[in-house]
Amino acid sequence: MLQGVVYQNAEGTIISMNPAAERILGKTHLEFLGSSSVGEEVHCIREDGSPFPGLEHPAMVALRTGAPMSGTVMGVFNPREKTYRWIQIDAIPLFQQGDDKPYEVYTLFSDITESKQAERQIRDVTNYIQTLVRISPMCLVSYKATGEAISANDAAARMVGTTLEELEKQNFRNLESWKRSGLLEMAERALRTGTEQHGDVFLVSSFGMRVTLECILVPFMFGEEQHILLAALDITERKQLELDLRAAVAAREDFLSIASHELKTPLTGLHLQLQLMKRLATKAKDDNPFTALCSTALKSSQQVVGLLNELLDVTKIRVGKFDLHEQEVDLKAAVIEGVAALSENAHNMGSMITVKADHSVVGTWDRTRVHQIIANLLSNAIKYGEGKPIEVTVAQEADKLHFQDQGMGIPYDLQSKIFERFERAVTGGKIGGLGLGLYIVRQIVEAHGGSIHVESAPGNGSLFIVELPL
Repeated sequence: MLQGVVYQNAEGTIISMNPAAERILGKTHLEFLGSSSVGEEVHCIREDGSPFPGLEHPAMVALRTGAPMSGTVMGVFNPREKTYRWIQIDAIPLFQQGDDKPYEVYTLFSDITESKQAERQIRDVTNYIQTLVRISPMCLVSYKATGEAISANDAAARMVGTTLEELEKQNFRNLESWKRSGLLEMAERALRTGTEQHGDVFLVSSFGMRVTLECILVPFMFGEEQHILLAALDITERKQLELDLRAAVAAREDFLSIASHELKTPLTGLHLQLQLMKRLATKAKDDNPFTALCSTALKSSQQVVGLLNELLDVTKIRVGKFDLHEQEVDLKAAVIEGVAALSENAHNMGSMITVKADHSVVGTWDRTRVHQIIANLLSNAIKYGEGKPIEVTVAQEADKLHFQDQGMGIPYDLQSKIFERFERAVTGGKIGGLGLGLYIVRQIVEAHGGSIHVESAPGNGSLFIVELPL
């Protein structure tokens, strides 16, 4: 750190200085000769930026009073650098023996510009942080470990329904609201372990506010003392929306369950009546047109029953009532049975189904649900197969089923979505359905501890691979 030295006579006129002083002040000693502190006052400022009068310069005060001066801070304009340098000045008056008035004064000063700039940067950053804290929508309150509030922002006061002054008088260890909500326990755990604690709490403040807060409690050291910061967001409205959404979903699931069940009962009766009418019409006359009408009506009623069954399954999955009744099942036999049941549908769409199964594969699964997997995936292949051949393979790995069609295929970006609810591989109304079949298949497979995935490309058909652990 540079240290300048300047000598002035009894009148305050500058008579000499060292090179360091020249460098700090930005002039040579020749430029200063004959000048004084009063003469140079135009180049001097106080810390607040106001002018520093020459008569108040420490050297002039020391000459006037005969007392030394120390620690005065001053800004001096440096004409070489065209900026102010900050110096800290000590002025020492000199006396001749027997005189009570100084005949000279010398001043020592250090260049503290860098430290002043650092102080300003720290002050600016501090002001910036304080502004952010003050205007933040997040509640921010710092406490000593003993519970006394140190500082808080406006959001904190608003959340609990009080003023900053009242909030900063509180000690969290004495607050019933902290004890009842669990905040006190979280704070003690944070202070004890030295780790952040997170959690949502419902709090009724001592000022009567009822809020749900998402909280973070962060312990930290300030000097030698342990402190803790509470940061919280008011999530009262969000929590209420979540409750409303859950209630709406529950109401929807109840409606789907009741509607599906109530509609299925009369439709099942209607389906049986149509079957009886078809048999009677067939017996009456081979070419009776009523037979064809009954067949169409039977097909439509069966489709509606299938859709209602899907809705019922989705409801069961959503409410956790999707139970499995496991027993020994032969996959080969189940596939052959499923293909036989849907062969007429495949024929009507122009597709032929082939089965490749060299050996019986027996495992412990839910028989009804395994048949549902096969039926859904075969129906899917018939629906999207464009009348081309379909192949079902009970793979050599013994626990895998392959369903291969040669149809339109599935774009890559849709291949993960088709296993979600109400998602389909095509848009528009060309192919009917609710978009639930593959979702239900995945739920059944995963409930058995298995997996399902698809390999496909547009125009190259689709291969669905089901793995069921034995």
